[in-house]
Amino acid sequence: MRFVIDVDGTVLTQQKPGEYEKCAPLPGAAAFVSKLFDAGHQVVFYTSRNFKYMRQTHEQLRAFGFKYHHLELGKPHGDVIIDDRAIKFTSWTDVGKTIEQLLADRGEAASKAQYDDEPPRPDASEPESARLARLSAKHSYLEDFNETLSRYRMKRLDQLGCAGESALELGCGEGLLTRYLSTVFRHVDAVDGSAMYIERAKALVSGNVTFHQSLIEEFEPARGFDCIVAGGLLEHLADPGLVLNKTKKWLAPGGRLIVFVPNAVSLNRRLGKAMRLIEDCYELTESDLKIGHRRAYDLASLRLELEGAGYEVVDMGGLFLKPLANAQMVGWDAGILDGLNILGDELPDLCTEIFAVGALRESK
Repeated sequence: MRFVIDVDGTVLTQQKPGEYEKCAPLPGAAAFVSKLFDAGHQVVFYTSRNFKYMRQTHEQLRAFGFKYHHLELGKPHGDVIIDDRAIKFTSWTDVGKTIEQLLADRGEAASKAQYDDEPPRPDASEPESARLARLSAKHSYLEDFNETLSRYRMKRLDQLGCAGESALELGCGEGLLTRYLSTVFRHVDAVDGSAMYIERAKALVSGNVTFHQSLIEEFEPARGFDCIVAGGLLEHLADPGLVLNKTKKWLAPGGRLIVFVPNAVSLNRRLGKAMRLIEDCYELTESDLKIGHRRAYDLASLRLELEGAGYEVVDMGGLFLKPLANAQMVGWDAGILDGLNILGDELPDLCTEIFAVGALRESK
């Protein structure tokens, strides 16, 4: 089964916002939640804490001994929550008895099979495939400043030694990065949930690329890969931890996972906050929501996301120092853009994107 569990007031003591360092684990919480994890169930923590508390929350939960798969922030505040699958929290003694009875009634094996057959949806009123179709109809990565940023991603992949026999691209979009990967790998598999994006990508690149129109959560490759690249994917997923855990099975021995995500505390977002265009660098802006972003990362929270899925992070950094919004930088001189990319190596915390390279941990 998949258990979605509140944090403050449920597994940790309730504190005022901004005073989370005072939290302590509630009696029995860590033991019972970890028991669910060890039994093979999916454990997701869901909290109304702001995205800027992601690192602190991860560190707290791990320090208190909680085992879990994923942390989701940004839960709406509510005086009353009405849900058809909720269990009212009183104590972990009472909740534990309720869950154990639930598992006995439904059957543990059947519950796990149901979870495997039904990937989580962020909004029950809109299936993920419909959501992707709606978003892709309104947004193109071939427009605006995206092509320029994609070019600098390619340079970074070159610096990381991204080349070999086979690669898997998760969330290929319209194929800008796919075209590059096809020149440095003998074979590339590219996956995207949008049928529209897949058709555009096929028109842009062919040859040694096999395209798959599939939700990432449902994709199952037939072989392993030397490199898995996920450019601008994690911030879109309902459950990035679930997907990252699956990718570990898809890497060939010695393989690497490379992810790129937007940086919540980039120079351009800091400037937006200074100009009072946004209240907080970690908030999801109207532009974020328009293209389907569900969360914001910084270098620390990106590392925690990969490590939480069982990866060893072997390299991290920033990509391109972007002072203004995309639309304001179209047509800038190539020399200035190259200079900003070089500055990004010196100031990774301020870059518009950040990246991480994950390797499988060696078995002890």
